[in-house]
Amino acid sequence: RVQPSSGKVGGIVAPFAKGPIDVPTLVESENDLLNIFGEPYPTDKHYESWLVASSYLAYGGSLRVVRADDINAETG
Repeated sequence: RVQPSSGKVGGIVAPFAKGPIDVPTLVESENDLLNIFGEPYPTDKHYESWLVASSYLAYGGSLRVVRADDINAETG
């Protein structure tokens, strides 16, 4: 469980649909995640990384998110 007052920041690297590549970006809410990195891919289980990040944020944590350069990823 994430303690909202803990001040700790999680981290995740994933092949998101959009956003800066190889740049740690502070994400503090699910809306930030959507706006910066887009919706999860509909195929290839990319949604799993997106859901992990979304779940972490839902419990009040913040994340440093790095979009991996995945040239073979589908953008839906």
